[in-house]
Amino acid sequence: MEYVTPPNVTIRGKIYRVVHLSRAFQFIPIGRCRPGSACSYGECVDQYRAHWVLVYNQTDNSHGPPVSFAPVEVPSHCECMNVGRP
Repeated sequence: MEYVTPPNVTIRGKIYRVVHLSRAFQFIPIGRCRPGSACSYGECVDQYRAHWVLVYNQTDNSHGPPVSFAPVEVPSHCECMNVGRP
């Protein structure tokens, strides 16, 4: 497991700047299969999930600051998938 603090994220093909404050960051946990990892009965496959981050959003028409929460798809963990092997 690693944690990243990306300056930008891409959502539906559009790039948004992630809100980070002075000494306050949004950490996104990332989990991936290790290269060359093997399963007893199957194949190691990265699984994904939605992680919500606060982004600057100039198209948000609310009366508050121009920010909104947006889901970002990130790899969350490694899973052994049975791919038809006996």
